[in-house]
Amino acid sequence: MSKDSPVITEVVHKLHDGGQQYYLKEGDGTVATILVLPSTDRDLDYEVKGLWINPEYRRMGFARSLINRVLRDFPSSRLAVFIRSDYGALMLELGLHKTETIDKWVSTDNAHAS
Repeated sequence: MSKDSPVITEVVHKLHDGGQQYYLKEGDGTVATILVLPSTDRDLDYEVKGLWINPEYRRMGFARSLINRVLRDFPSSRLAVFIRSDYGALMLELGLHKTETIDKWVSTDNAHAS
């Protein structure tokens, strides 16, 4: 299958603690994944962590797709996205703003997610 036009299946696993793990798969292989967990921070509802994109599938929009899915699934939640700083431009495009903590992007209004 050509990497230029992969057929991707989305899988969402509900976790016992109320979190969710999202997978994008091509055939039996995982293309990308992200994890949403209930936050222990009283100012937040959820923390988004563990974004991973298979190196062969980077720069194809999968990070955007996963983060948009999380923002749609948790529309009125106060959540923080803990992600590498090289995703900064994407976070800003999605309407998140950076906090004083390194690599923590906060969503207070998901209306900007597309």
